[in-house]
Amino acid sequence: MIDLRGNLKLVNAKGTNMFGYGSDELVAVNCAAISVPDQAFFDRKNTLDLISDKYLNYSRERIYVHKDGSIIWGLISVSVIGTSTKAPSHFVSQIIDTT
Repeated sequence: MIDLRGNLKLVNAKGTNMFGYGSDELVAVNCAAISVPDQAFFDRKNTLDLISDKYLNYSRERIYVHKDGSIIWGLISVSVIGTSTKAPSHFVSQIIDTT
C-alpha cells in the first residue's frame, strides 16, 4: 500500500526480499528510494492519470534499485483506492520480479 505522496505504508515479505530491506526500513522510504531516477516521469504521469480517474489501474515493466544498488526489473500493477466520496486515498500495487 502506498499513500498519495509515494510513501510505502504496508509491504509484504516478498517486497522486503525483493528490495533487500527489512519491513520497518521499507515502510520508512518513499518510492523514489527504490526507483531509477529516469523512471520518475512515467511514475508521475501514471499517478496523475489514476488520481484524475483517467484509468482505474495500470501495469508496466520498470526498473528498480535494490538496497545494495543492483538493478531489479519488475512488472508493476497499480490501482487507486478511493474513499466513500470517491476521492483517492491511497494506491495498492503488486510488483513481480522479472529480473
